[in-house]
Amino acid sequence: TGSQHTAGSIEIWKKSSDTQFTRISTPVVNREKGYAAFNPSIAVDSQNYIHMLALVHEGTNDEGYGLYQALIYLVSKDGGYTWENAKGKKLGSYADVEEVGPFYEGGLSSNVVVTSGVVVVSPADTALVNFSTQASDELVSDFYVGELKNSNWEFIRVGNDRGVFDGRF
Repeated sequence: TGSQHTAGSIEIWKKSSDTQFTRISTPVVNREKGYAAFNPSIAVDSQNYIHMLALVHEGTNDEGYGLYQALIYLVSKDGGYTWENAKGKKLGSYADVEEVGPFYEGGLSSNVVVTSGVVVVSPADTALVNFSTQASDELVSDFYVGELKNSNWEFIRVGNDRGVFDGRF
């Protein structure tokens, strides 16, 4: 959601057996009114935990579009009703990027355009993410893969647009 008069947010809806949809949570909200581009990706593990990757897009004015961007990770252990961040901190409804704690920050103000990827779950129920970045003043992009280990993200730069790839992937 998001409009000229409201801050953008991610909403979680549940469909009942009679096909009615009910909003059960709003885990993330922008810190400003207007356009929101969260591009959320979700994956469900063997314990039915919901893992979410989202791109927060904020800061649009006469100077640029998307002055601040950040990638965030959330997990719900109760079907989407409540959420916590990668460190296990329980989040209230309408948490913003600061409360969640981004694992990667960029945007035009820092010369790095961020493109979110997807979250997947390994057979060991480990969260894995990917994303790419591009310097806004040149045509150089990078691609990253990350794994959540013991509440910390470990990232590897896999490759870039020049065709250089890390041999481990």
